[in-house]
Amino acid sequence: MNLLKSFLAGLAFPAMVLPFLYFFLYFGNVGEIHNAPLQFIPLFVPLLFGAVNIFYVKINEQYSGATEDRRLWWTGIMMGLGVAVLGVFVLDLPILLFRLSGWWQYVPLVFAPLLYGLIWRYVIKSLNRSLKVEE
Repeated sequence: MNLLKSFLAGLAFPAMVLPFLYFFLYFGNVGEIHNAPLQFIPLFVPLLFGAVNIFYVKINEQYSGATEDRRLWWTGIMMGLGVAVLGVFVLDLPILLFRLSGWWQYVPLVFAPLLYGLIWRYVIKSLNRSLKVEE
């Protein structure tokens, strides 16, 4: 039951935010989102958050060397770095969405891990506590 609760706690935030973000990007005529094959991102990112939260909870059941906040920061930073590398180098999202070129297209490699760290530290932690996910 704890795995299901941790999956739902991780899934809840991106499942609520991503459809609205996608809606505003689509109807705000930002970049080439009309022609981009991004329709599955709002489906897969919440599943990824849920899976990473399960991984976080299972790892932290056995390892308690660092504080909870530090573990949450590192989980978010590592996930953000992975998503940023995928978005920048594989999907070319900075070019596709915002027409960034040159060194500007690599800015998400810095800001995405920080943003994901903040999300994990403040939002996912609160969701884990509200669903009483045991670590």
